[in-house]
Amino acid sequence: MEFKNLKVILILISSFWFVDLVNAENPLLYVLPSNLNKLVNEPFEIEVRIDPNERKICAVEGKIVFEKIFCQKITLGKNIIAQTSPSCENPYFLLGIPGCTTNDTLLFTVTLKGEALGLGILNFTEVDIIGEGKSISSNFAGGNYTLVSPCSCGEWSDWRNKNCGEGTCSSTQRLQIRTRTCTPSGCDIETQYKCIEDSSCIPRYPAEEEKIEEETPVEQTTGTELEQATENEKVEKPEKGTFQKIILPEIPQQSLLATLAMAWKEFTKSPLLMTLTILSLVSLVIIGMKEWQLRRKKK
Repeated sequence: MEFKNLKVILILISSFWFVDLVNAENPLLYVLPSNLNKLVNEPFEIEVRIDPNERKICAVEGKIVFEKIFCQKITLGKNIIAQTSPSCENPYFLLGIPGCTTNDTLLFTVTLKGEALGLGILNFTEVDIIGEGKSISSNFAGGNYTLVSPCSCGEWSDWRNKNCGEGTCSSTQRLQIRTRTCTPSGCDIETQYKCIEDSSCIPRYPAEEEKIEEETPVEQTTGTELEQATENEKVEKPEKGTFQKIILPEIPQQSLLATLAMAWKEFTKSPLLMTLTILSLVSLVIIGMKEWQLRRKKK
């Protein structure tokens, strides 16, 4: 009795496993591509196809379901016979395949468009895949389509200076950067960089300290001090008010006789000077003689 119960259980388990195996190999109604990112209001096409999975397919029945996505146009595939052709207004279809097929076959294409951001879905309902006179599957797989806004970017900002040698710049170059904002974020380039030559990036060594000379106070020189200056020195007053000494070339000393000879030479060059000198000497002689006579009379 227990053996019979165990046999029944094994038969039931085997039956479920066989059903699952058959379902795994059943024909499939599906869309291609099944996932896509598209811009809002940008039309795109998907294909609705049948995969027989090595079974013979003669007809396919079903209805298209649109969620947050809009049908623009439906076009039947080549050699497909429509008992009921799908349309955007009435998406139900009943399609025949001449001579049946065991190959993956295009049934129709659908042109879609999303009008709002988010996830648009194309799916099926009431699916019936028909073989030679009988239904053999109702499997299907829809598609998910992410709708994004068109890329819109603002104006570039002005170039802004960054550090010398930053990024890919050399030590003598300065990095500059500018930015802009795009919607949706990251849909286009939002940051640009460039390196420019900048003289301020060149290393500079500390300059030698400049020596500042203090201004020399003005010294007051009296007339007596000027008179006491030696014959070989001459005091001049510079424009800035400081006194500087100019050293004159030294004159060699001469004998008295040589000096008198030079003086006589200069004296004889001027007749007027000679005349005045002679008159002066004569006057001195006369005055001297009168003084001598007066002294004799007093004695």
